[in-house]
Amino acid sequence: MGIVILSTSRGIMTDREARLERIGGEILCYIWGVLPGMKEQKWIHEGLITESLPNGMFRVRLDNENMILGYVSGKIRRSFIRILPGDRVKIEVSRYDSTKGRIIYRIRNKDSNN
Repeated sequence: MGIVILSTSRGIMTDREARLERIGGEILCYIWGVLPGMKEQKWIHEGLITESLPNGMFRVRLDNENMILGYVSGKIRRSFIRILPGDRVKIEVSRYDSTKGRIIYRIRNKDSNN
């Protein structure tokens, strides 16, 4: 996940570039963290809204019978999509905190027009 910056005989380069050119060097520094384009991996589950809470929060029962707290994503909030108890939703859950999730999609019912 990190990058190593090396000082080599051919100049300063990353560890990946040095490996490709098969040269060694002195380590200048390590860079750790999330790089641009690398996002945290999330699990996507389907669930049923069981309870509506204040401020766009909902209690969601996942298909694997876990109960988690779900909040509405900004895209759904901007589009004024109504979410009510009894609706089925897709929810994005972080691998680090599996007690909360972001509601990213409301699954349409087969028997209704909207």
